[in-house]
Amino acid sequence: MPSIAAERVARGNAAARKIVADALRPNWPGLELAFAVRCTAGVAIPLLASALAGQPLAGASAAYGALVTAATELRDQGTYGYWEQTGIGGRAIRDAFSR
Repeated sequence: MPSIAAERVARGNAAARKIVADALRPNWPGLELAFAVRCTAGVAIPLLASALAGQPLAGASAAYGALVTAATELRDQGTYGYWEQTGIGGRAIRDAFSR
């Protein structure tokens, strides 16, 4: 007879597998290509720029901020105006690395 802890672990593992499977299965009919491209660029540009500058952690922070801002705006307003905010982050990164 399995213990309660073992049952909980098994349920947790099953839930984690379902989450990963759902995340990896694209919803092609619901895909908004413009949003996907903008999010990709908003995440990739800071990562690449900071990696080239030798400061990947700064890029990871900027990329995460861009993604959260875009997703929140899409959820709350249905718009894609986060590019103005990524410009602010880009200028901050350039200023930090040009000193």
